[in-house]
Amino acid sequence: MGGPAIDIKIEVFQGSDESLEFYFFNPPSDGSTDPVDLVPVDMTNCTARMMVRPSPDPQATMMLSLAGGLGLSSASPTGIAFGAGTINPGPAVPAYDNGFTITVTKAQSLNMNGGRAIVAHYDLMIDWNNGTTSIWMRGTFQLSASVTR
Repeated sequence: MGGPAIDIKIEVFQGSDESLEFYFFNPPSDGSTDPVDLVPVDMTNCTARMMVRPSPDPQATMMLSLAGGLGLSSASPTGIAFGAGTINPGPAVPAYDNGFTITVTKAQSLNMNGGRAIVAHYDLMIDWNNGTTSIWMRGTFQLSASVTR
């Protein structure tokens, strides 16, 4: 299963606990462009891993590593009101996981890059339940300075 390698900028602030949720949907097979018809990507039993480095070079120093249960967890949008009759109609809430929560702790953000702000690079790989692996997200990872500590 190939991944879309979606480019998404992630920003976290030094000294703050950050939790970011991402959910994934495919267009419907009938070609509809109505958001209500989007099909959630089934990520049941998938795992994810993510690394942050100061440059896109895989040999660059790793600044942060997250994996299933350690900063990355599967998620389904149970708290999001989708479907007919809502203010922002969208696809129905799936009965299975179709996303991931990325968690960066205060301690991790303060320890990254010697405590200095930086724009780094990341990618998030999905290990699918059929044994394949794909890069699902990638982009810049901005560690922003905070004045208050």
